Amino acid sequence: MPDDAFRGPADVDRAREFLVEIENQQRDALEIDDVIDELRAEFEKSSDDVMYSASNDFILRLSSYLRLVDESATASRSVGASRYPRGSVLV
Repeated sequence: MPDDAFRGPADVDRAREFLVEIENQQRDALEIDDVIDELRAEFEKSSDDVMYSASNDFILRLSSYLRLVDESATASRSVGASRYPRGSVLV
């Protein structure tokens, strides 16, 4: 997601799905629950109101999640690469 732009519910859902997958693999990562809840709420808001614009803080966090999604996709295409890059940090 270049230039930290909010493009609507599809971006939010993409990040949420990625984090749900991480949560399923790391059940002890309770902090991810709060992020997933926030993404669900933002997804609902942006789905219900086409004029909805997320806060700048949320857009920055969403951008970091989507970068993780993209890095993970790139890494998973590499032979022998870990599904989630080492040192990945959720903001």
